[in-house]
Amino acid sequence: SLLSTGAVEAMFASLQRLDETTCRRCGILAAAWEVRSPSTRWLARRAAVALDLGGIGDFQERLFVISSGNLVRRELLEEVSYRDDLFIDLVDSAFCAETHKRGWLVMESNALLMEHRVGMGIEYRGKERSYETAQRLYYIARNSTYLLLRGDLPPSVYLAWLIWWSRSYLAKHGAKSALYCALVLFVGLLVGTLRRLGKREYAFLARELK
Repeated sequence: SLLSTGAVEAMFASLQRLDETTCRRCGILAAAWEVRSPSTRWLARRAAVALDLGGIGDFQERLFVISSGNLVRRELLEEVSYRDDLFIDLVDSAFCAETHKRGWLVMESNALLMEHRVGMGIEYRGKERSYETAQRLYYIARNSTYLLLRGDLPPSVYLAWLIWWSRSYLAKHGAKSALYCALVLFVGLLVGTLRRLGKREYAFLARELK
């Protein structure tokens, strides 16, 4: 993650133009890092609607934002902590969920103020696509299932994330990896349902396909 020059000052300046009540309720100010173009796919559109809660001045209120590039109010950190037991994915989503429950706002700048890369980049059908290893795919499946069952993750977002990362894995490793990918997802969903969190070691996850 790389913040643009003057990003912090820009976010504070935009915040100060809002009304006093909104300023007091703002728990997280996040630097935008990607252009959110409307998708032609139904599920992706539904997920985008669930994540975007509407405009507030120069910001968008968001259900979740990534932790990179965030300004977090001190009073919020005294109420909510980041959960180490979710190791390693969706820690930021869980933090945002607790932030909303306590009445704080999560706001992201409309202006692109940060460069950020999620996962590794692979080329798929002439375009760059983010990719994660089997171990990360396991944690994504496990932790998103856990948050879904807690009511902290909309079903549309849950399905969109699993489909996206599974397709990236298959794009990287080909059709031969379909059964292995399905096994990783199954174990992640099962362990997430059983709420067995924390860092976990599974031998089959270490045998990454070549």
